This record gives sequence, structure tokens and C-alpha cells, in this order.
Amino acid sequence: MVKKLALRATGYKLGLVIFCLLVPIAYFGSVLTLNSLNDLSLAKSNIAAVDLVDMTFRTMVDLASGWSVSDQQNVVLTNGPKLAETAGVTPEFEALRDAMTKTPSDRSETLTRAHELIIALGDGPLVNAANREANAMARAGGTLLPAILVNYREMQVLADASMWYSDEASKNVEALDTLSAALSQHTREFKSRIGSAQAAAGKLADYDFLQASSDRLIAGADIFKSVAFDPQLDPLSKMQKAGAALRAANKTWLPDVLSTWVELHKRLSSISVVRLSNLRWSISQTIGLSLISAIISLGMAIRMFNSTAARLDDVEIARKEAEVARYAAESGTTAMEKLNSDLAAMNKEASQHLKALENAQEQLVKKGRMEQMGQLTATMAHELRNPLGAARTSIFLLERKTRDKGLGVEGQIQRITNAIMRCDDIIAQLLDFSRTKQLSPTAGDFDAWLERTLTEEALRLPQAVSISCKLGTQGRLLAFDPSRMQRALTNLLGNASEAMVGNGEGSAKFNTTNPHIEVSSAIVGDMLQLSVSDNGPGISTENLARVREPLFTTKSFGTGLGLPAVEQIAAQHGGTMQITSKLGRGTTATILLPLAIAAEAA
Repeated sequence: MVKKLALRATGYKLGLVIFCLLVPIAYFGSVLTLNSLNDLSLAKSNIAAVDLVDMTFRTMVDLASGWSVSDQQNVVLTNGPKLAETAGVTPEFEALRDAMTKTPSDRSETLTRAHELIIALGDGPLVNAANREANAMARAGGTLLPAILVNYREMQVLADASMWYSDEASKNVEALDTLSAALSQHTREFKSRIGSAQAAAGKLADYDFLQASSDRLIAGADIFKSVAFDPQLDPLSKMQKAGAALRAANKTWLPDVLSTWVELHKRLSSISVVRLSNLRWSISQTIGLSLISAIISLGMAIRMFNSTAARLDDVEIARKEAEVARYAAESGTTAMEKLNSDLAAMNKEASQHLKALENAQEQLVKKGRMEQMGQLTATMAHELRNPLGAARTSIFLLERKTRDKGLGVEGQIQRITNAIMRCDDIIAQLLDFSRTKQLSPTAGDFDAWLERTLTEEALRLPQAVSISCKLGTQGRLLAFDPSRMQRALTNLLGNASEAMVGNGEGSAKFNTTNPHIEVSSAIVGDMLQLSVSDNGPGISTENLARVREPLFTTKSFGTGLGLPAVEQIAAQHGGTMQITSKLGRGTTATILLPLAIAAEAA
């Protein structure tokens, strides 16, 4: 009985030891984990702040320059609420949204609200206390660059209001002096902050672009200041000259301001992403160390129990001790197996989260590039299509006036017409790729559509290229978007033709003898297959790996968007595009679309 009580007392001691060891481990583990989770929340808020400042600053550039702001404002209104909530600046964002949506809109008020939002971000979530380089860049990009834009806009408004009347100019000339001096001071402070960030980073070459941009901003600000403080100019002349300088800056100086922010945003985003990744790794380490400490403590307690129980000399107690030890060992094995299983699941989940983060980052970068490309394309289309329209009208009138007069200029006129059509087609391709249209699938006879479309497209091919068609869907009703599929087929036919005969001008330059294109349709399993084959020179292995990249081309003309656009259209239909090629024997491009969408459309 005494020995049994001794064993029970040993068990109580074991429980007390385990409790004394696990309590501090659990306490310190929970403190470390909570601190890490708080840091993780701050890192996410920092990333949201960087992205929100980027969208807001781009809007400020448009507002300060007088350019159209509708596209950039739509981006802010669509993506801003969630980012503002994450960054903790919802009241400031709501004030900006009210200014944007107010009718009629007030550029100056909207610019002021945008500036206030960026100031709120710069005072809080944009700050990265653990990184001096990021803090210096946040100060430069989150405070000084917006202040530069506000000064610039105020100078514009002042000059526009005072450049017609001497009285008004005399009344506002001192304000112009003050604003120009403030603008010059802000640009120099900006360069100083960039120098601080460069010193903190320790990589001088990485800041060459930002240093050069800072010098250009200072030079532009000094031009405005020299006008404002020119003693030889009367107030009215100062306002007129300042207005002219500001209008000229819209085309040169403001793009420098925007490109400077783009570089700052890229570096801030990179630092924020690295910070978030490091924090997640730190949390995983903290949890792992806590588990290891708990296991070690449990092992030490069990060892103490075994050491104490071994001193008991009663055989019965020893037998029971052996049974208890065996049971403890079996329980420990089960616990270890469960622990290993949990750790494996945690590692798998962490790997999945990291992969999701990488995919999200890639999509964000791609989206940003596509948005920039869409803005560039819209601007280019507007700037090029007007002169192209004028050129097309002029050449049409010229052709009518010279027709049947024997001047021998018909060939030159036709080449000009072809060049205009080519330019217009390039613009259409850029717009089509950068602004993806929503599909409008309808059920119809695919072969009948293919035959009609090829009849139209064959007329546009050079006469030297022959074309044949094999229809294989047997009149089956299939669902597809006719206009998008026509764009895909046009691109594939154009690529095949240009690979064999180039522009089709001059048989001596043809790359292929007896150039021929074969188009076929078929039902392969549960897929619709559309193939376009040529007998051209083929594609090298090196180029075949890159033909799907946007803007990649080996031709001296074209945009490099033909095949990426085809792949985009196939993906919209839920399908894929495949390309096979052999040098000297030709190339085959195949579009595979699932037949399942036909049943849904029907």
C-alpha cells in the first residue's frame, strides 16, 4: 500500500513538473506569436497602402496636367475601398470618392482630397519602421511628390486666372513667387530623401535612375522659379510666361514626375513583399520552436518519472510501472505520429499559401502592365487614327482626280492605301488585345461559318497564296463567338501568309515556292479542332518557345500580338492553342475548344 502511494505521489510530481514547464513555454510562445501576427497585419496594411498611393498618385498626375482622368478614377473607385479598409484610411478615401463622383467635378477639390489621403497613408501604414530605405522612399513618394503636384496645379490655376488682366496679375504675383519657391524647395528635399534611401540601401547603382529623375525635377522647378523672380518682367508678362512654361511642362516635366513615382512604387512594393514573406517564415519558426520545446519538456518529465519509479523495489509496483511506461510509450508514439502528420499538413498549407501569393503577385504585375498598355493603346489610337483618317480621305480624293489621266501614279497610290490599312489594322490589334471583349457565344453551324469566313478572308490574301479547306464537323451545331473567332482566324491566316510571302509585294522576295494554306475543322473526342497549316519556312526551336509572348516578332513589321490574341480568344472559350513547326516544312496552329459550351448555349 505504501509503495502504491509512493507511485501515486510520483505521478503527482510528474504532473506538477509538466505543468511548470509547459506554462512558461505556452506563455512565451503565445506572446511571440501574437507579436508576429501583429507585425503580419502591419505588413499587409503596408502593401495595401503602397498600392493605394500608386493609384491615387496617378490620378493626381492626370488632375494636375488637365488630362482625362476617367480611366484612372475608375481604377481608384473599383479597387480603392478594399485597399483603404486594409490600410485603415476609409474616412479619407470616402472624402476622395465623394469629390470624384460629384457633379460637376472640381479638379482642384479632387486633387486636394487625393493629397489628404496620401498624407494619411504616409503618416501611418506607408511607414516601414524596420527599413530605413523604405521609410526614406515613403517620405519622398508619399509626401514630397504629391506636394510637388499640388504646388504645380496651384501655379497653373493662378497663372490661368491672371494672365489676361494686369490688375489680377499684380494682385497674384507674390503668390506665384511663393508657390514657385515652394516647388523648388520640395524638389530639392525630394532629391535629399532619395540620397538618404540610397545610403540606407548601400547600392549606389540601383538609384541612378531616381537621381537622374530628381535632377530633371529640380531643373524644371528652377525654370518656373526663374520666370517668377525675373526682375525684368512686369506682373502680367510673368503670368503669361509662367502659363506658357507650365503648359509646356505637361508634355515633359509631368511625365518625369510620373516615371519617378513608378520607379519608387516598384522598389517600395518589392521591399513590402519581402517583409511579408520574412514575417510568415518567422511565425512558422516560432510555432515550430514552441512545439519542439513542449516535446522536450514532456520527455524530461517522463524521464524524471521513470528515474523515481525505478527506485521502488516492490516487484508488483515494478510490473505496474512497466505497464505504465509501455502505455506512455504507445501514447507518445501516437502523439508523435499525429504531430508529424500535423506538421506535414502545416508545411503543405504554407507551401500552398506561398504559391498563391506568388500567383497573386504575378497576376497583379500582369494586370498593372495590361492597364498601362490599355492606357497607352487608347492614347495611341486617338492620336494616330485622326491623321490616318485624314490621309485615307486625301488619298481617296487624289485617286479620283488622277483616275484615267495616264499619270502613272496608280501603283504609288495603292501602296499608300495599303500602308494606311496596315497601320489601321495594327491599331485594331493593339486595342483588341489590351481591351478584352466579353464573349457572346451563339449556337450555329461551325463549318458553314468557317466556309463563309474563309471566302471573305481569301480575298485579302496575296494572289500568290492558294488556300484550301477541309470541313469535318458535319453540320453539327456548336457554340462560339463568331466575331472573336473571325479575329483569331484572320490572325492565323495573316501569320501563315506573311511567313511564306511577306507582304506579298515582289515575287523575288517570296520565302516559299507555291505558297499554300490549308484550313481544317474536326471533332476530336470532346473538343472542336480548328487547324491552319502552311508550307512555309517553319519556326526555329528558339523562336517557337517565345511566339506566345506579347510584342515578340521576327518580322520587320507587325505588332507581335497576333498569336497572343489567338491564345487569349481560345482561353476565353475555355480552350487552348497549340503550335507545331518543322524548319523547311511549315507550321500548324491548332485551336482546341471544348464542346461542353455548346450544350450550355443550346
